[in-house]
Amino acid sequence: MHHPFPIKAHCSIALPQATCFAYITDFEHDPDWWPPVQESRRICGHGVGAIYEQVASVGILHFSSLIEVTAFTPDHAMAFTITSHGIMHCRVQYTFASDGPMTTFTMDSTITLIPRWLRRAAPLLRSVLQRQTAAHFALLKAHLEARSPQS
Repeated sequence: MHHPFPIKAHCSIALPQATCFAYITDFEHDPDWWPPVQESRRICGHGVGAIYEQVASVGILHFSSLIEVTAFTPDHAMAFTITSHGIMHCRVQYTFASDGPMTTFTMDSTITLIPRWLRRAAPLLRSVLQRQTAAHFALLKAHLEARSPQS
C-alpha cells in the first residue's frame, strides 16, 4: 500500500502576481530556482495539457520526470502531476494571491513514493523534502526579485 505525504510551502515575492505566475508556471525556468532540476523542456502545449520533461538528481537518485498541467487559471492557479519514472508520483497545486505590492505563492503537493525501499524512508524523506522546498522557495524569491527592474 502506498502512503502519500504532503509537502507545502509558500513565499511572498515583491513583484506583481502576473509576473510571478508567468515565470513560475513555465517549468523551463525550474533549473534557475529548483537546484535538483538539471534540465527542463516543454514537449508540447500551453496551459491545460502542456507536458514538460525534466531531468533531476536528488542525492543518489537520478531520474527523469514528466509533468502534465491538469488545471490552469492564468495569474491565479495551476495544477499538475509529476511522474518520476519508477520513483514517485506527485499531485501539485500552485496558487498566487496579491497582497498590495507582494504576491504570495503557495505550493500544496502530495507525493506517493513507488519503490518499497523508498517508502520505508518516507518519514525521513518528507522532512528532508520539506526543508529543501523551503530553501528552494527562498532561492526563487531572491532570484525573481533580483532580476526585476523594480529592485
